[in-house]
Amino acid sequence: MPRFRSQLGRVATFRQFTRDIAATDGPALHFLHVMLPHTPWRFLPSGSTYEPYRRHGDRAGHRWPESDWWVVEAWQRHLLQVGFVDRLLGELLEHLDEIGLYDRCLLVVTADHGMGFWPGESGRELDETRHPEDILSIPLFIKRPGEHRSEPSLANVELIDVLPTIVEVLGAEPGWHFDGCSVFDATCPERTDKRAFTQKSYAEPDANRSIRFPADVALRTSALDRKHEIFGSDLHRFGPYAALVGRDPAEFVGDPAPAGQVVLGDPTSRVPANETPVPVRVSGVLQLGDTWESADESARYVAIALAGRIRTVVAAPHEREQRQVVAMLPEAVVAQSTAAQPELYLITGSPTAPSLRPLSVTTR
Repeated sequence: MPRFRSQLGRVATFRQFTRDIAATDGPALHFLHVMLPHTPWRFLPSGSTYEPYRRHGDRAGHRWPESDWWVVEAWQRHLLQVGFVDRLLGELLEHLDEIGLYDRCLLVVTADHGMGFWPGESGRELDETRHPEDILSIPLFIKRPGEHRSEPSLANVELIDVLPTIVEVLGAEPGWHFDGCSVFDATCPERTDKRAFTQKSYAEPDANRSIRFPADVALRTSALDRKHEIFGSDLHRFGPYAALVGRDPAEFVGDPAPAGQVVLGDPTSRVPANETPVPVRVSGVLQLGDTWESADESARYVAIALAGRIRTVVAAPHEREQRQVVAMLPEAVVAQSTAAQPELYLITGSPTAPSLRPLSVTTR
């Protein structure tokens, strides 16, 4: 299964790159393009993997589905994988410090593009979204030799400025003409717009076109505000029934008769022999009786409990004429409850007066 090996290969490549950096008397350049936190999103912040990890929701190309739930579900897993990238970057910094290069080196960390998470919009194509700032905005961390204090900047910086910055900091004189300018050069004129290049069409992948945006487009905070509104400080506590997370489900069970069942898929059916994924992923089909399906609520929510506490609450929207239940459990809780099986409950009532009905669970 080369698809699986290629994903783990991204991590192995990064760690080998880190180990290969050694202290030298003369100048050295170390460069790596690593495809993380790029899709597919299947890494937890610890670096462990999980199955299944496919994205849900019908979509064309890079366009998100209209259902907000599937966008939020993907965003959650993206952020979990970003947490792992943060850990990898920490490993690099620790290695540089251990070999005595951290203080001496110029370190630059950046990316090629961002990602948008808005229902019905493209997550990648700049002219197919009302929020191009999410795709245009990328991280740029620059640590100069001997630098010990950080200073954020809101300057209108573009990728063409990275190489001129390196040249200036290192005092090199390559004799080249740059379209960009060092971010530390106070004499550079401020740009009046922001320019990006994208392919003309999927039929012409090598033909590029230029798109221009207002200079302050990257300063818009719509996505940041939306992320804080949805997730707050807990990636497993969101949605209208978020207040149930951490509570004992027995407090809310009125009728103990099952309201239906959830048929879970086998999370180990496609896993290579050299992998041991963490069972944090709950993925299956919710099957309700006609009485429940004909109720007024078009949106159904399911609470997932483990070791006597509700750990997350997810929507169960229709996809391909079935109600899908997909959820991420906190890794730390799963690690402490290896023998426990998740319990699932159908939520009825309002968020201020919720009630739970048990769901029987089977595995196909």
